[in-house]
Amino acid sequence: MNLRLPHKPSSQDLFCCTPSPLTTHQVPPPSWNTNVPAKEAHPSYSADHPYSRFPSLLVCTKMEHELHERWEGKVSAKLRNATKEQAWPLVKDFFNLHKRFPTLATCYGIHGSNGEPGCIRYCAGSSIPSKSNASGSVSWSKERLVVVDDVDFSLKYEMVDGNIGFRSYESTMKVLSDDDSDGCMLEWSFAVDPVEGLLLQDLVTKYHVGLQLMAHKMEDEIQGLVTGIM
Repeated sequence: MNLRLPHKPSSQDLFCCTPSPLTTHQVPPPSWNTNVPAKEAHPSYSADHPYSRFPSLLVCTKMEHELHERWEGKVSAKLRNATKEQAWPLVKDFFNLHKRFPTLATCYGIHGSNGEPGCIRYCAGSSIPSKSNASGSVSWSKERLVVVDDVDFSLKYEMVDGNIGFRSYESTMKVLSDDDSDGCMLEWSFAVDPVEGLLLQDLVTKYHVGLQLMAHKMEDEIQGLVTGIM
């Protein structure tokens, strides 16, 4: 008696459907390593990539990418009576942000020299609520200065610890020329993973309001210094 073995399905049998339209973000073409982190997915690979034969894998990769898409925001404020050269030392005064940022209660250095790359400051009492479950918990963060550019009047810092739910947070502050006046302009940009309990627009609004207040405080401080000199 001849026994007929079951038909062994081929790759064409298993993957005969057309690739999913959600193939914008595909995993890079390494050596078929399915453990490639989703954050390494890149949108430039075409549908003829080997993984395009696995529509479900591509859809999952797309979903993971969207879940981990970062928030980005940028706000600005004008200083009409201060030059870039006058404003920059106040921005670079990394350990004393609370003196010019009214919504911040406390700020002081805990590592390194003020204004030098690698230094770390401790900030507490901001308008962003704490994620701690403890009653009356005060919001706090530790922030490290990464880059200081005295030529372009800019600095970049990152958050290394905190209880406000920020992950992968990095921020840049710049002092720019203002073409509409003899003054200058502050520009504050940030990038962070989505924050639970907050909306991106609400976070941008907090930064906008805070920066306007900071600009006014800096103008008053600079004017006081100029008056004292005169």
